Amino acid sequence: MTSTTAPAAVGRRWWLAVFAACGVAAITLTWLDIRDAWFAPKDEFKVWVQLLIYWGCWTVWPASVMLAWSALARWRQGLRRQALWALVGLIGCALLVWMRFIEPSLLVVREASVSSTCGVRVALISDLH
Repeated sequence: MTSTTAPAAVGRRWWLAVFAACGVAAITLTWLDIRDAWFAPKDEFKVWVQLLIYWGCWTVWPASVMLAWSALARWRQGLRRQALWALVGLIGCALLVWMRFIEPSLLVVREASVSSTCGVRVALISDLH
């Protein structure tokens, strides 16, 4: 007698494998990146966390695909509430994509010269968040 696995369980296992691979890749890239980083010995944990967040943000792409697929499948099955929760997660992924990949490339640097008779240099930095 052979056992069959439900398609939903196979799908969950596949996505779990994708996220595990992304996690291993993020840890590997962090380890490779930290070897070349200069930091004070007391800040090693802080640097590890920052680099894990930096490289771990790439997992938002498979998460977005998974959530979009899940929302569509659940909507077609008539599971409207679960589909809406998947869409909420997809909106969260879209916000993370904006925060991590789009907004940093929108930064603008403008230089202007101001004449000063007393030799003072002025720097203005704004909109840091």
